[in-house]
Amino acid sequence: MIKIRKCNIIQDEKGAFFVFGPLWFVILVMIVGFIATLIKNNNGKNNPEKVYDYNPNQIVNPLKSRNICPKCGQNNSKSAKFCNKCGSNLLPKNKSCSKCGSINQTNANFCQDCGNRLE
Repeated sequence: MIKIRKCNIIQDEKGAFFVFGPLWFVILVMIVGFIATLIKNNNGKNNPEKVYDYNPNQIVNPLKSRNICPKCGQNNSKSAKFCNKCGSNLLPKNKSCSKCGSINQTNANFCQDCGNRLE
């Protein structure tokens, strides 16, 4: 004779989170790890290194009077009027105001301080 027994099926009385709790925890740890990896790998990408516009091997004496060509950078004698390398004019090309004495740019037509017409 075959006896049939009634089986009790285990039912989750606390909800799906209780059954899948370990799975949710693993997924959460994976997401946090992924975000931490992104932050670690992205640290230096938004902060580029500073680029300096000078030659660290060049020795400069600030007390020495120099006449450097603005066009080619050649160091000329203090009394030179033209560059001995490229021939550029070394004299300042600024205009002086006859009324107030202010120094203005070469292409200025009027004084930047008093408005007087420059000649």
